[in-house]
Amino acid sequence: MSWPKHLKVDKRIIPLLSKATYDNFPRALRELISNAYDADATRVTIKMGQEAKSIIVEDNGNGMTPEQFDFYLRIAGRQRGKRESPKFKRKRIGQFGVGFLAVFPFTQNLEIISSAENSDVVFKASIPTSEFMRQDKFIEDIENIRIMGSERIEPSQLEKHYTIVSLSGASDLVTAYLTHKPRNVSRISIYSWEGLDKLKWELEEILPLQFAPSSKFVKLLKYPEPMGMEVWLNKEQLFRHDPIGEIVETHDGQHKIIGDVKFRYVITANNGPIHPAEARGLKFRVNNVGVGQRIYFDLNVLGKTYRNLLWLSGEIHVVEGLDEVIALNRDQITWNADYEKLVDFFRKRLSYHAEKLSTVLSATKEMESVIDSKITMPVASKMEIIDRNIDILKKKGFAVRFQPLAEHEAILPIQIDSRKKEVVIFKSRSAIKDSVFIGGKKRYVIYTDWNYEKNQYPACRFADDGRTIEVNTEYPLFKSKRYGEVFKRLHILFLIAKEETKNKEEMYRVLIENLMKDFEELI
Repeated sequence: MSWPKHLKVDKRIIPLLSKATYDNFPRALRELISNAYDADATRVTIKMGQEAKSIIVEDNGNGMTPEQFDFYLRIAGRQRGKRESPKFKRKRIGQFGVGFLAVFPFTQNLEIISSAENSDVVFKASIPTSEFMRQDKFIEDIENIRIMGSERIEPSQLEKHYTIVSLSGASDLVTAYLTHKPRNVSRISIYSWEGLDKLKWELEEILPLQFAPSSKFVKLLKYPEPMGMEVWLNKEQLFRHDPIGEIVETHDGQHKIIGDVKFRYVITANNGPIHPAEARGLKFRVNNVGVGQRIYFDLNVLGKTYRNLLWLSGEIHVVEGLDEVIALNRDQITWNADYEKLVDFFRKRLSYHAEKLSTVLSATKEMESVIDSKITMPVASKMEIIDRNIDILKKKGFAVRFQPLAEHEAILPIQIDSRKKEVVIFKSRSAIKDSVFIGGKKRYVIYTDWNYEKNQYPACRFADDGRTIEVNTEYPLFKSKRYGEVFKRLHILFLIAKEETKNKEEMYRVLIENLMKDFEELI
């Protein structure tokens, strides 16, 4: 027996540990669970209440002997140990051996109970974590604090292997995380949620998890590992987040290579801004662990604004490379040449899809407005506008399908399905015939052009049938995007009043009466 024990820390990294204070509770739990992954655990359970008076993290990994715990307490600040786990040969997540220090700011005392496989020794260590911290920073004489513990021989434990980490006396940081809701936070943010719901979402964002079995991303972004690991929070299994929306781009083949980095990726597009807000953007995962926040690679601060970025989500799953440039707190990737190339690649891909979404949205809205007769734009034939926008959508990958439609069916003659990327055109399109309601009657309209400067009727005139109204698309007022439709209806009303009244007084009365009726929506 060699109790008490002491932390043995490379003096050069204590300032780094303080600068990289683990001020986010879910990320601290991530480090404990990453340690379990490296120890070949297949199951981790987290038990905690809403107020988190006690938190227990238990795994069925290889466990530790007291001698192995001595090594656990040596914080080297550099890569140490084998790069694969002993049993399953998993690619190890931890590099520096600083993981369990992440929970120190969040608890008054940390207790570890563990028994290694093929060992009948069970040990318990009690770490007074509050003594290691002063004003949320690690103290300089960290090695002088004693870690008390005990060992016992239990032959019944010979075949068992586990580690139980218990946090007691939760700090104010935990209480603040679970209970605090910022005053001006949006309802679409996870920070408006209840504490445990928020914790669950963040853990699923950053832990080394697989997707739910029913997810369409299981094969596409499956992490290549010999044996997976389940994580449970209060009896509920956690699964890696699905990118939200439909897949618009992904890697070709098994992976893509840029420099020395091998990675898989997927970009998805939603039909509107993604909820919650924290799910927007691309998530980096290295060794299947989430790194930092989702990002847009500063696209909206580099000049051009992309309003549809909020509709994009996705994941960048690094299979090989970047291990050496992960920050000590595992919350950012430090800059190197390969990472710069990745950033440039994804900036271009995100900007392309944001512009495409904007184009599709504009075309779709314009067609829907035309069909619903709510369009405000320069005067033009409905079919001309529809056909022009269908061409735009086809160039953006939309398929066009024709379907029969009986005249009496109450359905829009054209339907746009952005999710399926499909335009359905019904073969009976009489509902798209141009018309206006003026003077209490439905008037059919056709669009043509003539020299407005040398004609008695520069803007509108009756066709040869005496019923249909011809509209001059070259008339200057009709070219106004904002008021073109209003000017058209006014000129049609003037034409009808002139042709269908007998004298000036009657014409004036018709104009006054119908102006109020026909333009009521503008009031």
